[in-house]
Amino acid sequence: MMVWAVQGAPSLQERIDRMIWKNRIVLVYAPGEESDYYKEQLRLLDSAPGELTERDIVVITCLKDRLSLKDQGYLIRQYQSKPEAFGVWLIGKDGSVKLQSERPVSQEKLFGLIDSMPMRRAEMKRRN
Repeated sequence: MMVWAVQGAPSLQERIDRMIWKNRIVLVYAPGEESDYYKEQLRLLDSAPGELTERDIVVITCLKDRLSLKDQGYLIRQYQSKPEAFGVWLIGKDGSVKLQSERPVSQEKLFGLIDSMPMRRAEMKRRN
């Protein structure tokens, strides 16, 4: 699993833009590392590295105190992030938000949603 703690350059928007059409992104935001939801979401993702790789998923973690003001503004504008609340987003290869949650998302829900997408179905057919 690739986890990027977003800080410094390039901006969060630039990182996400570079992954469009290459990766699916799970964006995990929390006001701080002590967030129980944040810890739980990372635990769920860390326990399935093969599943993430198979689905071309990159995990980006964002902690409020480590984000630039520019990146904080981008999260609020682009993903309706609430600065003091946990959030997780699944961003498809096309750059659109496929899932948004204010609670940790189970592996079953995340992978099931991805596997139901037409692009993922086509990928699975090509690999078999």
